[in-house]
Amino acid sequence: MNLTSKTKKELLQELDDLKHENAYLKARNNPEIEQKILLEIAQGISTTSNLNELLTLIHKSLGEVLYADNCFVALYDQNTGLFSFPYFVDKFDQTPEPMALPKSCTAYVFRTGKPLLLTQEVSRQLEAQNEIELIGAPSASWIGIPLQTPAKTIGVLVLQHYEVENVYSEQDVNLLNFVANHIAFAIERKRAEEALRESEVKLNVILQSTADGILAVDAQGKVIKTNDRFAQLWKIPQSLIDQSDDKALLDFVLDQLIDPEEFMSKVTLLYNSKDVDLDLLHFKDGRIFERYSAPLIMVDSSIGRVWSFRDITDRKLAEEEFRNQQLLLRTVIDNIPDSIYCKDTAGRKTLANVMELRFSGAASEAEIIGKTDFDFYPKELAEGFFADDQSVIRTGQPVLNREEYLLDEHGEKQWLLTSKLPLKDKEGNIIGIVGIGHNITDRKHAEEEIKKQNEELSKTNAEKDKFFSIIAHDLKSPFQGLLGLTEMMTMGDEDFTKEELLQYGKDMFNTASTVYKLLENLLEWAQMQKGSVSFTPKEFQISVCIGQNIEVLKQRAVQKGITFMNEVPVNEIVYADEKMVDTILRNLLSNAVKFTRRDGKVIVKSKINAGEVLEVSVSDTGIGMSEINVKRLFKIEEKVGSKGTDGEESTGLGLLLCKEFVEKNGGKIWVESKEGKGSIFYFTLRLHE
Repeated sequence: MNLTSKTKKELLQELDDLKHENAYLKARNNPEIEQKILLEIAQGISTTSNLNELLTLIHKSLGEVLYADNCFVALYDQNTGLFSFPYFVDKFDQTPEPMALPKSCTAYVFRTGKPLLLTQEVSRQLEAQNEIELIGAPSASWIGIPLQTPAKTIGVLVLQHYEVENVYSEQDVNLLNFVANHIAFAIERKRAEEALRESEVKLNVILQSTADGILAVDAQGKVIKTNDRFAQLWKIPQSLIDQSDDKALLDFVLDQLIDPEEFMSKVTLLYNSKDVDLDLLHFKDGRIFERYSAPLIMVDSSIGRVWSFRDITDRKLAEEEFRNQQLLLRTVIDNIPDSIYCKDTAGRKTLANVMELRFSGAASEAEIIGKTDFDFYPKELAEGFFADDQSVIRTGQPVLNREEYLLDEHGEKQWLLTSKLPLKDKEGNIIGIVGIGHNITDRKHAEEEIKKQNEELSKTNAEKDKFFSIIAHDLKSPFQGLLGLTEMMTMGDEDFTKEELLQYGKDMFNTASTVYKLLENLLEWAQMQKGSVSFTPKEFQISVCIGQNIEVLKQRAVQKGITFMNEVPVNEIVYADEKMVDTILRNLLSNAVKFTRRDGKVIVKSKINAGEVLEVSVSDTGIGMSEINVKRLFKIEEKVGSKGTDGEESTGLGLLLCKEFVEKNGGKIWVESKEGKGSIFYFTLRLHE
């Protein structure tokens, strides 16, 4: 049998479809069906609570006359350009998110504003014309009706059948097109109701969220709206609110006020006015309210007023406290002996105490307010004050205890110890400065006298201390070599040959001679400090001087395995005091050996720089120095002492002697160093007289 090819379930489904088809045919031929659908839609507007319920009711009504198992409503949003689907019932597809639907059948109906009964032939034609593209599961039967109001098309109503072709006819198109406008009206009505309810909810939330008490009354003074804050501020019991007795409510309010007659007078005056008003209400219990009133305007007519009440008691108390503090502060700053002033960002005075008026020569604060220092002081002084002010304003950093002077009415200097701090508003923005000046003229005169005496004494003591320190420092290096030789001879003389002993004796002699020469040089330097020895620069070969000093330090270098390299050309001539240069090289080379590790190198180089000067460098592969120690070198007030790689003592005083001798010869001395990498000392000498 052919029936065996179909399942029992399929047969039952076909039977059910036939029953529905017969029902649809009967309904289509019923002339009252259109009126019935319209009646149900009209009733649904008032009986449903939201748009979804209304669309569900419409779907059910349509389902009684048409096949509507697959039905959706697409509404167009002009703001986003997207279609949303507030109602979507489908066997296969899920409710989509809002989308553009650029070439869908739905968009085609919306764009043309005409119903579409989509048959296979019509579908092919529209696809060929590039009007539509398939979106979602394919349908055997599809019908779309534009939902139109008198003003515009708002969306599309779609019914579809996925399995059976030609389910819908032109009669169905006419039926749906007839009811579509009513459906569009119902949708717009329902959406307007929902928007109104949402607006009311938002308004109520806003009213309840504000910190102000709100009271709305109509033109006859009848209360039409209040928020909870109104009752809280006026301490109105809930029982009185529940009575809805406006007179009792007004009596309760008036009983709290110091001047209820003034309150009512203002209320009566404003009832029929379109003016806004702001005033203060004073309560018997000490509270203070700020009352603001504005008209309720509708079509250019006042239909009532809105009153807002804000408790400003704490603010008023704070303002009173602030005024008292201002008075106290002003009394203090006008009676202290220091100058106190404020300026804005342009340097204009905004405050000046009594002492500041005296310094500026102004008779009153009004005379100085709004003016700058250029109006009262010489230009050069005013420019300095202005520069300090702008620095504080620009950087936000205060100027503390700056000593500066003013010229009084007699042209004499008046010294001030001035501090300037940034003046900021509550957001932290700098809006000017605050300045304080303490008169230190008497102290300044005393300090200048003491300073003059101390400078003379310090110079004498420094020269004496430097002299003895240099002697101790520069004698130590040669004696280290001498002690090394004698120690070797003492510990192993039976193993020395005659030639070795002779060589050691020569080395000891040379070392002793060098020490003697050093003593001579130091004595000459001491005499020069006293002005008893003249400065005698001349031309000489600096390479020879370098070689002589290397020879003096050779024994110590051999002991540490250090290699000397003199890369200065033999014929390099400089114009300087030879004895001073000898002392410079001896100190720099001695230090290089002292701070170089075993098997290291000490290299002496030179090059001619612009300006006819010779730049000499002494580099080593030693332990180097930190940035902090580098900055402390060449300063008589700094003692940079550290031990060499074999524990040799050092005070850094020799470098002070180097600096003084280099500068005496018109040159400069500096150093580059890095911890663990070594140091390079540079100094310059003139090439010619």
